[in-house]
Amino acid sequence: MSKIRYERPLIKKLEGGMPNKFGIRQEIQCTSIIDGLSIKNLIRDYGSPLFVISEKTIRNTIKKAKKAFETRYPRVQFAWSYKTNYLNAVCNIFHQEGSWAEVVSGFEYDKAIALGVNGKKIIFNGPEKSEEDLIKAIHNDSLIHIDHLDEFYTIVEIAGNLNAFIGNSDLSGYNSIKYDIPLLVEEFLRAGVEFELKNRRIIDVQNIFHKMEPRTLKAAYKFYCQTELINAHSAEADTRATYEVLKAQLQRYEGVEYSDKDGNISYPVVNDMNALDTFSYYNRNADLVGHIIFNAKGQEIINFGKHKGKVVEEVFKSEPSYYDWMMKGDFPLSTKRTITAIKLRNFNKG
Repeated sequence: MSKIRYERPLIKKLEGGMPNKFGIRQEIQCTSIIDGLSIKNLIRDYGSPLFVISEKTIRNTIKKAKKAFETRYPRVQFAWSYKTNYLNAVCNIFHQEGSWAEVVSGFEYDKAIALGVNGKKIIFNGPEKSEEDLIKAIHNDSLIHIDHLDEFYTIVEIAGNLNAFIGNSDLSGYNSIKYDIPLLVEEFLRAGVEFELKNRRIIDVQNIFHKMEPRTLKAAYKFYCQTELINAHSAEADTRATYEVLKAQLQRYEGVEYSDKDGNISYPVVNDMNALDTFSYYNRNADLVGHIIFNAKGQEIINFGKHKGKVVEEVFKSEPSYYDWMMKGDFPLSTKRTITAIKLRNFNKG
């Protein structure tokens, strides 16, 4: 979708019409049909008064609103306010169109969860959140708008209670030394709570797995070929072993399905060079090392740092100095050639 040039907000005065001796004219435009259905027939079938919600109108309206913002601003996210109308059908329409949930009570929060909204896509507003509501939102990683200091103090108290609950326990997890524990300590510190690691024993199941089941050519040769690799790390032995491992993989995984991160099923390990080439990469690299990769739309995106996931062209437009920083930085020449080509391509567009 091409970006539309920014337009400053315009305030337009609405005229109610010229008054006469009977006052200001008030005209109401009536309709007899809603989405192709006769109002007369609807009243006949369902009685009166009758409240009608048009799914078609809702979907068209949200699409127009999203287009109006997304063509002018780089990052836009809509959220449906449950207090406006929390009928399940209405909420689901907005969620199907990409809107998050914006709630102001525990009742609305529970409704969003029940409708299948991911906790990370719930914005929790409102000045009367209970401690139970806050604990629930924190556990679900929701966005919490702290409306007053009492809520802030309650969250600090919740963090303190959690720290007390953990006490002097030892900790264990999968990749916990690199991810979970640093994240836990950081979140406690943000709440003003000291979480001491000095006297705790920490068990990382992933590290045990990686140490006991190394992902080396020698280990792969033993796994696939059921024998020890002799003269490992010599050029000839490693080349022959790699060839034998590939043949064993083709045989072992023939007809075996693979499910990617999006749930797509395929049978990728086949005796075909193009298929194996595609399957050998976790990402479609634009450069050789994966600092710049392609997204699903075929656009080059940055795969590291503060701009990770952003389109390279857009970053260079909004922050021109970032290109200079990369060119002067300790990046591989292949990466610098890639971003230079992108820069020149964009320059040639005018």
